[in-house]
Amino acid sequence: MGLIQVSATQMAGHWCAFHCALRLKSALQSTIASPEFSQLKVAGPSASACRELKETVISLIDRDQFWDAIKVVVKSFFPIVKCLRMCDVDSPNLDKVHCCTKCTTAYLENTCTEFDNRLLFNADPLSVSLKEFDDDDGPSLLVNQPAKAAPKSKVASKACCAADALEDCRQAFSDSSNMSSHVLAIWKKRAEQLKSDFALAGHLLNVQPCIFMDAKEDLTMENEEKLKAIVSKIFCCPNHSEKEAKQILTDFMEQFHSFRQK
Repeated sequence: MGLIQVSATQMAGHWCAFHCALRLKSALQSTIASPEFSQLKVAGPSASACRELKETVISLIDRDQFWDAIKVVVKSFFPIVKCLRMCDVDSPNLDKVHCCTKCTTAYLENTCTEFDNRLLFNADPLSVSLKEFDDDDGPSLLVNQPAKAAPKSKVASKACCAADALEDCRQAFSDSSNMSSHVLAIWKKRAEQLKSDFALAGHLLNVQPCIFMDAKEDLTMENEEKLKAIVSKIFCCPNHSEKEAKQILTDFMEQFHSFRQK
C-alpha cells in the first residue's frame, strides 16, 4: 500500500508518516472494508489481543475525528518541517532560515489553537498496547521500510538529542486542554537553536524584496552590534592594524545604512 514506517534517523519521520496516511485515506478505508482484511491473521500474543487490535485499527480508520486530527497536525507542522529542511541543504541558506523561523512562529501563533479542540486531541487510550506486537520476526503491513538500520552509536546519539524533545511532547499531551500553548512553547524552544549571528547578518543583508522589508523589524542597536561582530570576523584579518580594521567596519556600516535606506 505504501505506508511509511517511522525511522529514528529520519527527519520529520512522524510528519511524513501522517502525511502519507492522509493521502492513503481512501485506500485504507477500502482495505478495512474488504473481505481479505476480515480474514487477515495478525501475529500477536493471543487471539483475543489480535482481534482487539484489528477492531482498534478499524475504529481509527472509520473515525472522522482521527483524520481531522491528522489534518491539523500535518497542516500546522508543515512550516516547521520546511524550516528544518532548509537547515539541511548544501547551499547558503542561513538568511532564509532566519526569515522562515520568524514566519513559522507567527503562523503557529495564529493557527495552533486548533490543538485545543478536545474532540480531536482528547481521544481515549487504545485498549491494546501496540508494544505487544513489536516483533521483528512477525509480518508487517508497511511497505516502505528502512533498507538498513543505522549503527547503534548513531542511533544512541540521536536518542540522546531527542530525549529533551520527547519529554516536552509528553508534557504537552498530558494536558490536552491547553495543548496549543505547549506546542508553541516547544517550537519556540527549538527555534532558538536555529538562530545565529551569521543567520541574522544574512537576513539583514538580503536583497530579496520580501525579506528586505521583513528585516526592518530586526534593525535594532543590539542586532547592529551583532552584525558588526560578524563583519569583523569576515573582513578584518589578523595583519590589519586596529585603525585599518576600524575603517573597514566604518565603511561597511555606512554602505549598509545606505543600502537599508533605498
